[in-house]
Amino acid sequence: MPRLLLAAAFLLAAHTAHAFTGKCVLQVDGKTYLNGPCPMSVEKGGDFTIGTDGTKAGKYFAMVSIDKAAGTADGWWSGPDGGTHAHDPLGTLTRQGACWVNERAKVCATR
Repeated sequence: MPRLLLAAAFLLAAHTAHAFTGKCVLQVDGKTYLNGPCPMSVEKGGDFTIGTDGTKAGKYFAMVSIDKAAGTADGWWSGPDGGTHAHDPLGTLTRQGACWVNERAKVCATR
């Protein structure tokens, strides 16, 4: 499935996710876009979004889709100018505690 379609499907699925306010961190290319309380949602399988509860989003938000078999995740975000879609890929992420990270991005979500 093309990444943009996957991103759109993920946001639509977030309507059935458990939404709440938690602590979020979104860092991309050395810049921090989120760091503190924000809306988030978590799917049954562990996929999650930060900066949005699935119905409304702030200027910056990200989604993480976890591949449990591989122990990795793919991430997307709204981009450095913000946006209405998580159209910018963050690449493959690995878990470090409550965060999913790679050489250019860090996406964290805690209650």
